[in-house]
Amino acid sequence: MDIILIRHGQTDYNLQKKFYGSADVPLNQNGIEDAQKLKDIFQKNAIQFDRVYFSPLKRAVETMETCVNKSAVRIKMSNLVEKSFGHWEGLDANQIESKYPVEWQKWINDPFKVTPRGAEKFDSFVKRVQQSTDYLINDAQVHQAKTILIVTHLGVLRVIDQYWNDPQDVFWNIQYKSGKYTIYQMTNRIPKLMIRNIG
Repeated sequence: MDIILIRHGQTDYNLQKKFYGSADVPLNQNGIEDAQKLKDIFQKNAIQFDRVYFSPLKRAVETMETCVNKSAVRIKMSNLVEKSFGHWEGLDANQIESKYPVEWQKWINDPFKVTPRGAEKFDSFVKRVQQSTDYLINDAQVHQAKTILIVTHLGVLRVIDQYWNDPQDVFWNIQYKSGKYTIYQMTNRIPKLMIRNIG
């Protein structure tokens, strides 16, 4: 089974370098073009998806609806949403540091242990993403899918990447680019990274 991972297309919050986590923002024009580019690549390479698993946030849904073949079975999964950043959402780093200087410095010093007010704990985020990926892999195998697609967010993809590929990889250095896709293949029931950020 081939497993293709893509990050949603660009949003205005991306351009503004804002923390947005679970904030439900749409694609901007560049993001729409990112999704169209993926559609063209998939059509050119005759890539058809049997099952598609996607985050219900607008930016992921809009990406998925643009680039996925109509025959694919689509499964919306709330556990594929991005990690919430609580009251930091909608702010950039400078704004957060100015408004919450003590909390910001604590998070900078230990971002995997310090949780901003109202945000999701990192450990809880990792657990739900790992559980959701276990579920969707099992679901795809039960339905004998040959090619599946996961459409989600950068933080989620980084967790999946560490889970499937190498838990020692530096979280912040794992990159999934808009308008590109990454391929894993199931080998002895274990997802194996084949190629990253192509297209």
